[in-house]
Amino acid sequence: MLANDDFCAGHPHGAAYVHFWQLFARRPLNLARLQEAFASMGELAVQEEPNTPWPTTIIAGNGERIPFTVESLLAYFARTSGPARRPAVSDSTIQELLPRWTNATIKEIVGWQGAGFQVRLAKRIRLASKSTRTQDGSLGVSCTWQLLREQELVCSSSDTDLHIAESLPALKGKKLLDSHLSSGGRLSLNLQAGFSLAIQPDNLALYSDYFLSFGWDDQSLLHYNFFKGAFVAFKQDNGEQDTLDNS
Repeated sequence: MLANDDFCAGHPHGAAYVHFWQLFARRPLNLARLQEAFASMGELAVQEEPNTPWPTTIIAGNGERIPFTVESLLAYFARTSGPARRPAVSDSTIQELLPRWTNATIKEIVGWQGAGFQVRLAKRIRLASKSTRTQDGSLGVSCTWQLLREQELVCSSSDTDLHIAESLPALKGKKLLDSHLSSGGRLSLNLQAGFSLAIQPDNLALYSDYFLSFGWDDQSLLHYNFFKGAFVAFKQDNGEQDTLDNS
């Protein structure tokens, strides 16, 4: 999405540049670490290229030239990121859908972009024809979160990638007992064996804090992103109507 005027793979401080963008892509975004990395890169750039102005400029995918600063990058992505032209839905709508996950089992946990992860759920549902099949659902988290067991912290989004990778698999095979949405998009999930997952949106307006997928209903995919402090829906056609069996 962005190209750089002054840097290339062979540049002496190219490694610092790559590290900066790795931190920028990490979820959730750690602004303090990002600022530190940018400051370190700036010091190195001034030392190695004293006659080159710093900060430099970069070219966005739309051709826009923007200053290469943390603030300018955040402002650019805030303008251009996120799900566009999708219908907004109320918190109460999401709260009414959350029971569809009740008694679903966590089948898989996939890590992404640092501390982000996706939980894949499955449960048996009753079709209109009275037969049953497995219905999948999922939760994808890119914002701040904490995993607790019996109110004791197990791990959080601020931990190392290794600790997160070692801790999250403990949720595999556990049933989701109940879930609750509170003000500001805060989401809490209670699971078997005393586990609970607390999700706190960052509201950076750069990416969706998390997404929820509840399967199909009325020929639509019930998939919602929490972005810029509100839920937005994704719609897609499907030919079969399902009704959930929460027993």
